[in-house]
Amino acid sequence: MTTLRFILPLLLLALTACSKSTQPVVESYPLPSVPASVTEPGERASIVCAHFWDDAQFPYPPTDSISPELEQAMANFASIAALASSRDSVAIGAAEMVRKGGSDYVMPLAERYLYYRGSPMRNEEIFLLFLQAAPDWERTPLMLPEVMQNRMGTEAPDFEFIDAKGKTGSLSRFVAERGETLVYFFDSECATCKERIPYADEAADGRAIIAVCPQNYAGSFKEAAAMFPKHWIVVRDRGTIETDELYLLPTLPSAYIIGSDMTVLAKDLLL
Repeated sequence: MTTLRFILPLLLLALTACSKSTQPVVESYPLPSVPASVTEPGERASIVCAHFWDDAQFPYPPTDSISPELEQAMANFASIAALASSRDSVAIGAAEMVRKGGSDYVMPLAERYLYYRGSPMRNEEIFLLFLQAAPDWERTPLMLPEVMQNRMGTEAPDFEFIDAKGKTGSLSRFVAERGETLVYFFDSECATCKERIPYADEAADGRAIIAVCPQNYAGSFKEAAAMFPKHWIVVRDRGTIETDELYLLPTLPSAYIIGSDMTVLAKDLLL
């Protein structure tokens, strides 16, 4: 009897502990504070990014859908990360989000906000930090090469082209003569490619523009070339863009901005 008096309270205590551990966690994503002495916006954003998820409470067990609270927290983090002056601070924040939330739960959300072409917060450089923090995610091996290809700051692949009159040239020579250039990749039989021409003209913002049909065939190229503005140079590839996969072109049209030193300044712009 004496033994039972000791055992029963212990069993009740154990059961109480188990029941508490299985209670759903209430989500919470409080913003971290920043010392008032830090006044530079980029530095303040960096501090917020590094500590953004420190006190976050992700749902446990994980749910099948993302809550509005986490959607808002992701949007806040993405917006602040774009302003941060320290890439390392953003990387710390991305890694902490993946660690706390789990890559299978967090990464589809990061992909939707930071990689989808239609997202207003699309930022491949920030998404790269999430991919690097989640090597075990099933889509990382597929997406990492895409993000790294034609990355901003890298050298733009050169290629040779021919225009509607049979004159040949190359991207490197064109850029050397014209300076910063918007390269508008299009399909000669794509109605949307023609509809987006005014938006590409606006995105060029005074830069030289060259429209490039990546397919190495004449087809309806001559007819399509006649529809572009007179100040555009319209050409078709001579056979390397597609065969050598020189540029990431998930859909057409797609636009790149190439610097005067042949570096990629903007990649796969959504026009």
